[in-house]
Amino acid sequence: MRRRGWSSGSLLAGLLLCAGPAAASTPVTWEYPARGVPASAPRDAKESRGGGPGLEAGPTRIEGIAIGESGALALSAPLREFYPGGSKVTPPPILWTGLLDSLGNLLVGAGNTGEVIRIDPKGTATGYARTEELGVRALAGGARGDLFMATFPSGGVYRITAAGVAEPYFDPEDRYIWAMAVDQAGQLFVATGERGILYKVTGGQEGKPFFDSDETHITSLAFDASGRLLAGTSPGGLLYRLSTDGRAELLLDTELGEISAVTVTPEGTIYAAAIGEEAIQPPRRPGEKSDLTIEVTPAGDGSALEEQTDVPRKITIDLSELVPSLAGMVTGTAGRLYRIDPDRSPVLVWKSDSERIYALAWSAGRGLVFGTGGLSAEGRVYRLEPDQTVTLLHRLREAQVTALLAHSSGRIYVCASNPGRVYLLDTGATSTGSYLSSIHDAGHRARWGAIAWSAETPPGTRLELSTRSGNRPDPDESWSEWSPPYAAEGGSPVVSPPGRFIQWKAELSRLKTELSPVLRHVKVTLLPENRPPTVRNVSVLAPGASATEPRAPKAPTQATEGSGPERSADRGAEKDQADKEPAGKGEPPKGSRWVSWTSADPDADTLACTIWLKSSPASGAGAPQAGSAQFTRLAFGVLSSPWALDDSGLAEGVYVLKVEADDAAINGLELSLRDSGASDPFLVDHTAPRLETRRPPGQKEGEGRLVLEVTATDGLSPIARGEYSVDAASGPWILLPCRDGICDTSVESFRLDVARPGPGARITLRVTDAAGNAATVEAP
Repeated sequence: MRRRGWSSGSLLAGLLLCAGPAAASTPVTWEYPARGVPASAPRDAKESRGGGPGLEAGPTRIEGIAIGESGALALSAPLREFYPGGSKVTPPPILWTGLLDSLGNLLVGAGNTGEVIRIDPKGTATGYARTEELGVRALAGGARGDLFMATFPSGGVYRITAAGVAEPYFDPEDRYIWAMAVDQAGQLFVATGERGILYKVTGGQEGKPFFDSDETHITSLAFDASGRLLAGTSPGGLLYRLSTDGRAELLLDTELGEISAVTVTPEGTIYAAAIGEEAIQPPRRPGEKSDLTIEVTPAGDGSALEEQTDVPRKITIDLSELVPSLAGMVTGTAGRLYRIDPDRSPVLVWKSDSERIYALAWSAGRGLVFGTGGLSAEGRVYRLEPDQTVTLLHRLREAQVTALLAHSSGRIYVCASNPGRVYLLDTGATSTGSYLSSIHDAGHRARWGAIAWSAETPPGTRLELSTRSGNRPDPDESWSEWSPPYAAEGGSPVVSPPGRFIQWKAELSRLKTELSPVLRHVKVTLLPENRPPTVRNVSVLAPGASATEPRAPKAPTQATEGSGPERSADRGAEKDQADKEPAGKGEPPKGSRWVSWTSADPDADTLACTIWLKSSPASGAGAPQAGSAQFTRLAFGVLSSPWALDDSGLAEGVYVLKVEADDAAINGLELSLRDSGASDPFLVDHTAPRLETRRPPGQKEGEGRLVLEVTATDGLSPIARGEYSVDAASGPWILLPCRDGICDTSVESFRLDVARPGPGARITLRVTDAAGNAATVEAP
């Protein structure tokens, strides 16, 4: 079986919900990797909470697993801690650079300690050379066994003797040395910063500019297959190839600010890494900024911190001295990897907007390996496959991978920083590995369907998948145990108990074979538990009163893995539809009154309503008592509020109306849920008030005014309004207040006192009850 490449550089993955209906009765599919991920390079490795590149809400644990570009999982290359290992040595915070000497020892240049550490093939570390500088930024070895180191912040080059003594070798005027290289003739080349000069050093403190660039920094060096020097720069992000006389040929002009690493294959293919989203700012010179002054005073017990003096002492620190330790690592968040074949144009083979590439190494057994650091605060080791896809081999707990050294045996030393540690990436593949998926949130309690997967398991390999579930976002003692491994690749019922959260685990292994099982796709189906709708604010409006109709809520939106299949109604916590922008409904049809309500469904299911009516005991004296206590169905399948109630055929009395909503249209009758709400008792009254008129005692004819007293009596409803018109056919109706000032009882009196109209004019009085029934009487 031919091995294929796997990469997470393009994996949006983690686990996403498939697009589909949002109804509670529709099974939801949770898949790894996500559908719709583009499969072609270059890749954009997107970063998110807890995940690898493109692992949306990514896996919670990966051990011994390589993640391919398509999301496929396979056994990775073995990785073990090499330094400090099990020793009690406290490693330095940063390992800037590394070198393998002729005896197989690993030499690393440390930051903040200014020393070179030698680690023998067994992992035993000893201090090899120490300086008074802040750090060792570059190492280079000569054909004759010479070893050179460059320090910062002074920018000096030292030759290390066999006894580990650092002797001054070259001291350029430039303050920063970023890289060094030695050619086959033993000549040392030194790449510097501030002026962007590349020196050729012949020894004895003698060095001449070999290439004076227009850039501020020359940041990386390597030799091509023909022995010509390659030089990467900043802030232009340029890669030059230099002839033997120092003439420059531009090979690559990147969009980023720095060429951070360059390596060349035996066939002559050049790989160059570019980092940063903005150019490196030239370090400030002394005097261009404020210095940091520290005042040392004697301790309170009379002792002194140093030199046993009672005189306070001031120490001034040039802050620009610290710039070299940062300039190579915090100049942006982007990374690009380019491939330049002989006599061909550069090709972008990998990209990320969240990781920076700090180190490259070529191994005959592994191919191209590169190390990164970025927003996730974890260093990562990738491999570029022959088909130009990228495989994530390992994620480290350290923040950056700052150097990679390829041994002739095929092993690769991985130098990490923050804190400083060295790993050994061995040949072959691990025997076992496990991948713990992200936790899927169903939004609320759900029943699990089946788990299915697609995989390749060559003879001698094994793949097992298990699940567990719970009701808390983080697995704890309340979660179920891991299920036994599922057997049917095409689909096995999930045996984990129903809950809100679910997680799966894949365990890969091999025995007596170099082949690895490959897990390409995992799918889990689930059915979120149906939740009941709610019905609120059922109201029967007064006859003729206008109503408003809530607009329909927006269609539910699909959620991604990590948040669960929450629909728009979930997020609104069952917001009433009445909260939506209303549209006017106007007056009801003649002989009807509006019934309005608000309803909502937490799963955004379509609701259908049934309208019920029954007579009800009434409160208040003189009101009729109930007839039937059973609800009678008036309508069903009502989809929206308001609904017109025709009460013209109802007997007079007090009634209660009920609106019942169900989600059977989406969930079916067996799984449907319903809720109902009832109105306050309302009155059906078809009889107008009875009016009695009389003249006030003692009023005489011909006094120029018309005075009339009216008593209105209603058997069911309170009197609501009195008014009069001098000419009811064309004249306006004028309000006639109740004698007591408030119309609120079934018996009210009115007093009409107006100027007597002219001949032929008629005065009409009209009294209306709360049910809208009106009675009129003509004044004598």
